[in-house]
Amino acid sequence: MSKKSSEKDDCNAVSEKKLNREKGAIKGTLSRIEIFTSEKTVSKDTNVTEVQVKLKKLEQLQTQLDKISEEYCEIVTVTSEKFETIQQDIEQINERIEETEVGLKILLSSLKVNENTNTVLNANGKAKIRLPEIPLPEFSGKIAEFANFKNQFTNLISNNDQLNDSQKLYYLCASLKGEAKLLESSSDNIQSLFKALSDRYENQRQLIDSHVLE
Repeated sequence: MSKKSSEKDDCNAVSEKKLNREKGAIKGTLSRIEIFTSEKTVSKDTNVTEVQVKLKKLEQLQTQLDKISEEYCEIVTVTSEKFETIQQDIEQINERIEETEVGLKILLSSLKVNENTNTVLNANGKAKIRLPEIPLPEFSGKIAEFANFKNQFTNLISNNDQLNDSQKLYYLCASLKGEAKLLESSSDNIQSLFKALSDRYENQRQLIDSHVLE
Protein backbone atom coordinates (compact mmCIF):
# COMPACT_ATOMS: atom_id res chain seq x y z
CA MET A 1 0.00 0.00 0.00
CA SER A 2 1.39 3.40 -0.96
CA LYS A 3 1.96 6.17 1.54
CA LYS A 4 -0.65 8.30 -0.19
CA SER A 5 -3.24 5.53 0.03
CA SER A 6 -2.43 4.95 3.69
CA GLU A 7 -2.87 8.63 4.49
CA LYS A 8 -6.24 8.62 2.73
CA ASP A 9 -7.37 5.61 4.77
CA ASP A 10 -6.29 7.34 7.98
CA CYS A 11 -8.20 10.45 6.94
CA ASN A 12 -11.31 8.40 6.22
CA ALA A 13 -11.00 6.67 9.59
CA VAL A 14 -10.83 10.04 11.36
CA SER A 15 -13.83 11.29 9.37
CA GLU A 16 -15.84 8.19 10.27
CA LYS A 17 -15.08 8.62 13.97
CA LYS A 18 -16.06 12.28 13.75
CA LEU A 19 -19.36 11.41 12.07
CA ASN A 20 -20.02 8.70 14.65
CA ARG A 21 -19.52 11.24 17.44
CA GLU A 22 -21.86 13.71 15.74
CA LYS A 23 -24.47 11.00 15.25
CA GLY A 24 -24.15 10.08 18.92
CA ALA A 25 -24.62 13.72 19.92
CA ILE A 26 -27.80 13.89 17.83
CA LYS A 27 -29.11 10.78 19.57
CA GLY A 28 -28.39 12.28 22.98
CA THR A 29 -30.19 15.55 22.22
CA LEU A 30 -33.09 13.67 20.65
CA SER A 31 -33.46 11.48 23.74
CA ARG A 32 -33.75 14.55 25.96
CA ILE A 33 -36.45 16.03 23.71
CA GLU A 34 -38.28 12.69 23.73
CA ILE A 35 -38.26 12.70 27.53
CA PHE A 36 -39.54 16.29 27.54
CA THR A 37 -42.36 15.34 25.15
CA SER A 38 -43.42 12.27 27.12
CA GLU A 39 -43.44 14.08 30.47
CA LYS A 40 -45.15 17.31 29.43
CA THR A 41 -48.90 17.75 29.64
CA VAL A 42 -51.21 20.69 29.06
CA SER A 43 -50.79 22.52 32.35
CA LYS A 44 -49.72 25.86 33.75
CA ASP A 45 -46.15 24.50 33.88
CA THR A 46 -46.00 24.07 30.10
CA ASN A 47 -45.92 27.04 27.76
CA VAL A 48 -46.17 27.44 24.00
CA THR A 49 -42.73 29.03 23.60
CA GLU A 50 -41.02 26.11 25.32
CA VAL A 51 -42.58 23.63 22.90
CA GLN A 52 -41.79 25.82 19.89
CA VAL A 53 -38.12 25.90 20.93
CA LYS A 54 -38.05 22.09 21.06
CA LEU A 55 -39.62 21.89 17.60
CA LYS A 56 -36.97 24.26 16.26
CA LYS A 57 -34.27 22.08 17.82
CA LEU A 58 -35.76 19.01 16.14
CA GLU A 59 -35.57 20.80 12.81
CA GLN A 60 -31.88 21.51 13.41
CA LEU A 61 -31.24 17.87 14.34
CA GLN A 62 -32.88 16.74 11.10
CA THR A 63 -30.64 19.06 9.08
CA GLN A 64 -27.54 17.80 10.88
CA LEU A 65 -28.56 14.18 10.36
CA ASP A 66 -29.11 14.70 6.62
CA LYS A 67 -25.65 16.25 6.35
CA ILE A 68 -24.04 13.37 8.25
CA SER A 69 -25.80 10.83 6.03
CA GLU A 70 -24.33 12.47 2.93
CA GLU A 71 -20.85 12.59 4.45
CA TYR A 72 -20.94 8.88 5.31
CA CYS A 73 -21.51 8.19 1.61
CA GLU A 74 -18.25 9.96 0.78
CA ILE A 75 -16.13 7.69 2.97
CA VAL A 76 -14.86 5.08 0.53
CA THR A 77 -13.38 2.77 3.18
CA VAL A 78 -16.77 1.99 4.72
CA THR A 79 -17.77 -1.52 3.66
CA SER A 80 -21.22 -2.12 2.20
CA GLU A 81 -22.22 -4.13 5.26
CA LYS A 82 -21.07 -1.42 7.63
CA PHE A 83 -22.68 1.27 5.50
CA GLU A 84 -25.99 -0.61 5.61
CA THR A 85 -25.81 -0.72 9.41
CA ILE A 86 -25.10 3.01 9.52
CA GLN A 87 -28.01 3.75 7.19
CA GLN A 88 -30.37 1.64 9.31
CA ASP A 89 -29.27 3.56 12.38
CA ILE A 90 -29.85 6.88 10.62
CA GLU A 91 -33.26 5.71 9.44
CA GLN A 92 -34.23 4.83 13.02
CA ILE A 93 -33.14 8.29 14.18
CA ASN A 94 -35.24 9.81 11.39
CA GLU A 95 -38.28 7.87 12.57
CA ARG A 96 -37.72 8.99 16.16
CA ILE A 97 -37.46 12.62 15.04
CA GLU A 98 -40.72 12.34 13.10
CA GLU A 99 -42.56 10.69 16.01
CA THR A 100 -41.27 13.28 18.46
CA GLU A 101 -42.25 16.10 16.10
CA VAL A 102 -45.80 14.74 15.92
CA GLY A 103 -45.96 14.53 19.72
CA LEU A 104 -44.72 18.10 20.15
CA LYS A 105 -47.14 19.45 17.55
CA ILE A 106 -50.06 17.73 19.27
CA LEU A 107 -48.94 19.22 22.59
CA LEU A 108 -48.53 22.65 20.98
CA SER A 109 -52.00 22.49 19.45
CA SER A 110 -53.51 21.51 22.81
CA LEU A 111 -51.73 24.37 24.56
CA LYS A 112 -53.03 26.91 22.05
CA VAL A 113 -56.57 25.59 22.42
CA ASN A 114 -56.19 25.74 26.19
CA GLU A 115 -55.10 29.38 25.99
CA ASN A 116 -58.26 30.24 24.08
CA THR A 117 -60.75 28.60 26.42
CA ASN A 118 -63.40 30.69 28.09
CA THR A 119 -62.07 30.16 31.60
CA VAL A 120 -59.25 31.86 33.44
CA LEU A 121 -57.72 31.33 36.87
CA ASN A 122 -58.14 33.94 39.56
CA ALA A 123 -55.60 34.68 42.30
CA ASN A 124 -56.80 31.68 44.31
CA GLY A 125 -56.32 29.32 41.40
CA LYS A 126 -60.05 28.77 40.99
CA ALA A 127 -61.66 28.80 37.58
CA LYS A 128 -63.97 31.64 36.73
CA ILE A 129 -65.86 32.56 33.59
CA ARG A 130 -64.16 35.02 31.24
CA LEU A 131 -66.76 37.69 30.66
CA PRO A 132 -67.18 39.37 27.26
CA GLU A 133 -64.95 42.40 26.84
CA ILE A 134 -66.66 45.71 27.53
CA PRO A 135 -65.79 48.46 25.02
CA LEU A 136 -64.20 51.65 26.32
CA PRO A 137 -66.65 54.47 26.93
CA GLU A 138 -66.17 57.40 24.58
CA PHE A 139 -66.54 61.11 25.17
CA SER A 140 -66.65 63.67 22.36
CA GLY A 141 -67.21 66.86 24.36
CA LYS A 142 -70.96 66.93 24.93
CA ILE A 143 -71.41 68.35 28.43
CA ALA A 144 -74.62 66.42 29.09
CA GLU A 145 -72.79 63.13 28.50
CA PHE A 146 -69.75 63.78 30.68
CA ALA A 147 -71.20 62.56 33.99
CA ASN A 148 -72.11 59.21 32.46
CA PHE A 149 -68.72 58.92 30.75
CA LYS A 150 -66.86 59.76 33.95
CA ASN A 151 -68.81 57.16 35.90
CA GLN A 152 -68.19 54.41 33.32
CA PHE A 153 -64.51 55.23 32.89
CA THR A 154 -63.93 55.35 36.65
CA ASN A 155 -65.54 51.94 37.15
CA LEU A 156 -63.80 50.28 34.20
CA ILE A 157 -60.36 51.89 34.22
CA SER A 158 -59.61 54.26 37.09
CA ASN A 159 -60.58 51.72 39.76
CA ASN A 160 -58.79 48.84 38.03
CA ASP A 161 -55.86 47.94 40.30
CA GLN A 162 -54.24 45.83 37.56
CA LEU A 163 -53.51 48.95 35.49
CA ASN A 164 -50.77 51.47 36.25
CA ASP A 165 -51.18 55.21 35.73
CA SER A 166 -49.53 55.18 32.30
CA GLN A 167 -51.95 52.53 31.08
CA LYS A 168 -54.91 54.40 32.53
CA LEU A 169 -53.78 57.57 30.76
CA TYR A 170 -53.48 55.64 27.50
CA TYR A 171 -57.06 54.39 27.83
CA LEU A 172 -58.34 57.84 28.75
CA CYS A 173 -56.71 59.37 25.67
CA ALA A 174 -58.15 56.57 23.54
CA SER A 175 -61.63 57.33 24.91
CA LEU A 176 -61.58 61.01 23.99
CA LYS A 177 -62.92 62.10 20.62
CA GLY A 178 -63.58 65.35 18.83
CA GLU A 179 -63.55 68.50 20.95
CA ALA A 180 -62.65 66.64 24.15
CA LYS A 181 -59.42 65.39 22.61
CA LEU A 182 -58.19 68.97 22.27
CA LEU A 183 -57.66 69.08 26.05
CA GLU A 184 -54.82 66.55 25.80
CA SER A 185 -51.22 67.73 26.17
CA SER A 186 -47.83 66.03 26.11
CA SER A 187 -47.31 66.75 29.82
CA ASP A 188 -50.51 65.04 30.93
CA ASN A 189 -50.81 62.33 33.52
CA ILE A 190 -54.06 60.54 34.32
CA GLN A 191 -54.88 62.89 37.21
CA SER A 192 -54.17 66.15 35.36
CA LEU A 193 -56.10 65.17 32.24
CA PHE A 194 -59.09 63.95 34.22
CA LYS A 195 -59.06 67.20 36.22
CA ALA A 196 -58.96 69.24 33.01
CA LEU A 197 -61.95 67.32 31.70
CA SER A 198 -63.85 67.76 34.95
CA ASP A 199 -63.08 71.47 35.10
CA ARG A 200 -64.27 71.90 31.54
CA TYR A 201 -67.32 69.67 31.42
CA GLU A 202 -68.64 69.52 34.97
CA ASN A 203 -69.39 73.24 34.99
CA GLN A 204 -73.00 73.30 36.14
CA ARG A 205 -73.78 76.60 34.42
CA GLN A 206 -72.60 75.21 31.08
CA LEU A 207 -74.65 72.07 31.69
CA ILE A 208 -77.78 74.17 32.20
CA ASP A 209 -77.01 76.26 29.12
CA SER A 210 -76.50 73.13 27.02
CA HIS A 211 -79.95 71.85 28.00
CA VAL A 212 -81.50 75.23 27.15
CA LEU A 213 -79.87 75.18 23.72
CA GLU A 214 -81.21 71.70 23.09
